Amino acid sequence: MKKKISREHSDKILKKLGHNFNPTEFFLGMNTELEHQDVTHGSILQTAKIASAHLKENPKYYSILLKNVEKKTEQLVGAGGVINAAPKPKDVMKMRTHLNKEK
Repeated sequence: MKKKISREHSDKILKKLGHNFNPTEFFLGMNTELEHQDVTHGSILQTAKIASAHLKENPKYYSILLKNVEKKTEQLVGAGGVINAAPKPKDVMKMRTHLNKEK
């Protein structure tokens, strides 16, 4: 389970690095890039460098990433949290009925 970085800690790191990134974007980036702990060996500075590299590419990198993840989630998950790709209960019953008839 990955540990979260607080907004206060993220702001301190951003100030220390001297970058002029949006603090909210940097905070999102720091917490997103914690997934690379296997590569960074848990180094917060290395995590900050990964986030910084993405923000240099696009200052809104993490907001865009978050929107894309939300959009993809909406496509996969329908109303009530039901995964659209999963068969509906009535379809499961039809499949079972069909399989029982083939026996």
